Amino acid sequence: MRRALCLVCLLISVPFGAIADPLVIFAAASLRGALDEIVRGYDGDVAVSYGGSGAMAQQIARGAPADLYLSANVAWVDWLQEQGEDGARVDLLSNRLVLITNQGLDSAERGDVFAAARRSGLALGQTLSVPVGIYARQSLEALDEWDSLRGSVIEFPSASAVLRAVELGEVPAGVVYVTDAQQSQRVAHVDILDDSTHDAITYPMMLLSPTAEPMFALLQSETAADVFRRYGFVVVADR
Repeated sequence: MRRALCLVCLLISVPFGAIADPLVIFAAASLRGALDEIVRGYDGDVAVSYGGSGAMAQQIARGAPADLYLSANVAWVDWLQEQGEDGARVDLLSNRLVLITNQGLDSAERGDVFAAARRSGLALGQTLSVPVGIYARQSLEALDEWDSLRGSVIEFPSASAVLRAVELGEVPAGVVYVTDAQQSQRVAHVDILDDSTHDAITYPMMLLSPTAEPMFALLQSETAADVFRRYGFVVVADR
């Protein structure tokens, strides 16, 4: 009985804050893989939520408990600052766009991807809110292809969703980041879209809570940079 009472007293004496909540990161879907690898080396519990940058920014503005936000474009971080978020921010990474097709496309179709897309569809990120879709539309407009393709465009909520649709053959072609395509063995890389046809692809990182300061520093370290480079990202600090 005395031993049981001692145990109860010990449990009561443990402060409620001793069981720490995990660090929560909201990150663009295209960072999956590289970010997962970096997080595994972090000394502490981390929960990463991947998705479209715009959707996550809106969740943060509505009070979602994120400690760190990594966007695939600067516009959504700018927007969060306009909503009152005042955490430190840094431009971390850059990327490129690539036109991809399903491996099942025959050589003739692969030779004229836009013709195949006009017939059967072109997968893009949502062109008004998802960075990969915004950049892709800018590029297609600059190439004078948008007007003929817009009726065939099928929009998806993230770059990874575009990649998956093309991998599965649901859509014959799509536009994703080079880093997404590089991780897949089920798509063919047709053409890298010229950087001059769209806004610069920049991944800013925003600190939302002091809890995330060690992770904020880690992601700017040379250790993290090595991982990002291996996954095909351009590290802004290298420029």
